[in-house]
Amino acid sequence: MIMEELFQAVKQGKSNKASGQNGICLEFIKKTWEVTKYDLLEVMNNIYRDGISDQQNHGVLVCLP
Repeated sequence: MIMEELFQAVKQGKSNKASGQNGICLEFIKKTWEVTKYDLLEVMNNIYRDGISDQQNHGVLVCLP
């Protein structure tokens, strides 16, 4: 996946929706895009390449201000 594909997917997502199991809503990703885009791209590419690990599937993510 390239950055432009990821950006288009994020941009097309609907805002004001409930967050998923990880507690992160799309609004957070949109508002922090410039800071988080490279990390998110790396995560997505790792998932495409290696699949989702048990740790990723059951992990806990905590967002700190």
